Amino acid sequence: MFYRKLIIFFLLYLVSLYASSDAHMPYDESADAKKNLSHTLNLAKKKEVFLLLEFGANYCPDCRQLAKLFKTEKINAWLNKRVIILPIDVGMDHEGNKDIAELYGNPVKSGIPSLVLLNPTGKKVFSTSKGELARARDIEAEDLFEWLEINLEPLIN
Repeated sequence: MFYRKLIIFFLLYLVSLYASSDAHMPYDESADAKKNLSHTLNLAKKKEVFLLLEFGANYCPDCRQLAKLFKTEKINAWLNKRVIILPIDVGMDHEGNKDIAELYGNPVKSGIPSLVLLNPTGKKVFSTSKGELARARDIEAEDLFEWLEINLEPLIN
């Protein structure tokens, strides 16, 4: 009985370590988002590519799921050909980097994760203003790929 409890405890410990690992935390909570945005805007302009701002928070399972889907082979290849992605942490209260979100219509108010697409000159051409991805945990990779093609592709090409 003792060993069974010990094994269960150990397994729970491993699961908690895995769940809190950096691999599942796509948002750098200590990043200087304004500085990163400025740098990335300059890079997008220089490379003449679009910039995709990804607003979210590490506590948010939908945000982590979207970030994970962005790393799947097909979606990652599609994104890398078209955009530079900049994850921006909004924190637990969605007040973190609010000034940046407000520059682009505050898509965070409708839920996270939220996306804003900027053209190479920094002009907003799209945002998720209705919480379209707020249930990302229910989205399959193929559905997200189709959503990207329908919503972003016409704006990029």
